[in-house]
Amino acid sequence: MRFAVSLAVVASLICAERAAHACSAPICQPSWAAPDTGSSVPANAPALYLQYGSAPLGGMTKPGTPRLTTKDGTAIPFTVDGSLLRPTAPMPVGDAILRFDEPCTSPPPEAGLPERAINFKVTASAPLPTKLGTIAATHEQGRATVTTSSGSCTDGVDAAIANLKLTLDPALEPYRSVLAFRTDVDGAYWGASVFGRDRPYAHSEFAGMAGGLHRHDRVFAACGPSPMGAPDRGVAPGKHKVSVTAIVAGAEPLPAVTLDIELTCSATPEPGLPETGTVDDAGVDDAGVTDSGPLAAAPDDTSSGCG
Repeated sequence: MRFAVSLAVVASLICAERAAHACSAPICQPSWAAPDTGSSVPANAPALYLQYGSAPLGGMTKPGTPRLTTKDGTAIPFTVDGSLLRPTAPMPVGDAILRFDEPCTSPPPEAGLPERAINFKVTASAPLPTKLGTIAATHEQGRATVTTSSGSCTDGVDAAIANLKLTLDPALEPYRSVLAFRTDVDGAYWGASVFGRDRPYAHSEFAGMAGGLHRHDRVFAACGPSPMGAPDRGVAPGKHKVSVTAIVAGAEPLPAVTLDIELTCSATPEPGLPETGTVDDAGVDDAGVTDSGPLAAAPDDTSSGCG
C-alpha cells in the first residue's frame, strides 16, 4: 500500500464583514514548518518539513532556497526533497534556525519577500522508532463539527463519536515535533494530522474544519439532521475497523495499529469499558510525500473559513 501526502495546507483565515453571511476566502495561507518554534528534534532526524504558503492575489515573487544554520550562523547542509529538508549528516546539538522567504505577504512586495525564522533545538541522536504504540477508544453522544457552505463556515451535527486514544511507544517521543498521523476507516482515508501538530491544520482550527478535514483521533457517525449546506455525515452508524499509522518526516510509515469500534445512535457502550486495538502485522509498505502534508489523500479545498 502506498500512502501519498496531499493534506491541504491550512492557515489562519481573515473573515471580512459579509452581508450575504457566506464564508470568505483567506487572503493567503502562511507557510509552516516542522519542527515549530520552541520545539526540539533529534540530531539524526531524517528530515525537517517546510510547506511554503500561498501568495496573495498579485503576488508573483517566488521564495528562494531555505537556510538552515546553527545559532552562530554556521550552515547545516541539507538537500531539498519536495517539502522535506534532509540533513546530509547529523545536525549539531544545540540551538538551530530555519529561515525561509514568506510568500503570504499582503500587499505583495514589489521586490523580495520577508524572511521568517523558526528557532528550535537539536537534541542528542535517538533511535528511530519501529512501532507506534497502542490504541483504544471511548464513546460519546455529542456534537461533531462539520463544514457548511453557508452561515458561519462550520456547524455541529448530533453524532455518535469514537474518541481515539493513542499511547505512543517511548521511542516516538523525541520525534513528536516531526511526527504525523493518518487514520483510515474500513480501508478508506478518514483524516490525518500535519507534521508536528496533533490536528489536520497548521494554523487555524476554522481553516481546517471549514476545509472539511477530519481529525485523526475522532471518528463520528451523524445521528441528527444535517445543518444547511453541510453534507458531511461521517461514517454510517454501525461497526467499523479503524487503522492508525504514523510517520516521522522523511522516514517510512510505522506499522498500523487497528481497532474495531461500533457507533450507535441510540446508545453508547457502557462507560468505563473502552475498546482496545491491536498492531496490524501487515504494516505499511512505503510512503510518498508531495506538497502539503503527511500520509493522506485529503480534500484539497481549504479556501474558505472564518476566525
